[in-house]
Amino acid sequence: ALPQKWEGPPKWYDLEPVPGGVATTGRILASFELRPKSDYSEGQTHSRQSIRPPIIEAGVDFFVVGVRMNAEDGGLRFTQPYLEVAWGRKTENRGVRRKVQRTQHSDGTGGQFNFLECLQLKCKLAKDPHYKEWLEVKLFDEGKFKAFAMV
Repeated sequence: ALPQKWEGPPKWYDLEPVPGGVATTGRILASFELRPKSDYSEGQTHSRQSIRPPIIEAGVDFFVVGVRMNAEDGGLRFTQPYLEVAWGRKTENRGVRRKVQRTQHSDGTGGQFNFLECLQLKCKLAKDPHYKEWLEVKLFDEGKFKAFAMV
């Protein structure tokens, strides 16, 4: 039995498999309010609480000093690396990153590359850590190898 009104913040619910259906794993974030149909026929308006968590706007700064790689130990042999920092994913397409900043490619030799750059992201961070977005840091190469490594 469901309560008529959900008191408190949204809650995570685990999905249950459907007998004879496809394998199901996942969770749903939900908040709800059940109202009798008569409430709406009387023309009453009701304030709706957003199911999205409260956020704070923040500036996140990265000071990128450099990259040190040891190619003799089987490390990547980058020739023109650059660093990319990304935060969050678009709601309508989770494959698209929300905010992305990158350094200029760096010249160096012997796996010693200096950037000395500041990357800044303006982010809307959830106050509750349960709703946090991922922060991605990737190292790419514009040189002859065209590779990347997760940092």
